[in-house]
Amino acid sequence: MERTFDLAAFRRDLARRTADAVQALRRRIGSETLYAFALVTSGESGFTWVKASANTEEGLARRAEARADADPRFRGESGRRLLRWAAPEWAYHDFAAEVRALEIPDPATRRPTLDGALYEAFVGALKAVDRGGLFGRGAERAFLTVNVVCDRPSQAFFRRGLVRLNPI
Repeated sequence: MERTFDLAAFRRDLARRTADAVQALRRRIGSETLYAFALVTSGESGFTWVKASANTEEGLARRAEARADADPRFRGESGRRLLRWAAPEWAYHDFAAEVRALEIPDPATRRPTLDGALYEAFVGALKAVDRGGLFGRGAERAFLTVNVVCDRPSQAFFRRGLVRLNPI
């Protein structure tokens, strides 16, 4: 039996925890160039968890260089292109325990319509953080991509978040 899930409280809590995570990330990365921030979830539906992930240009270069030792496809710019949008490969993947700790009801016991509402909560939380200026303003924000993704998102899922969360 599904226990009562307060979606509005979940969204507010996710927004607050995400804002805290972004502030901590900014302190952690120092002068590195942040190019991506995402809420990463378990799939395109049937959401069971959410994590905060981010990457910097410098982190991307470090990861590609480390992968190039074992696989030449990751050398140079081609390696950075291969890893740029692969959130599980990001230097700051799942960096915020407070976001990961949020509980989402089990898909097997919840109402089927909750998936759409959870996706809207993810988007709403990121929009709230963006309105607060934590993703930057002006040119800084224009060069930072914000999204909701999963480990292997379809193009449609990836683009859905891009359109809703980023300046044109």
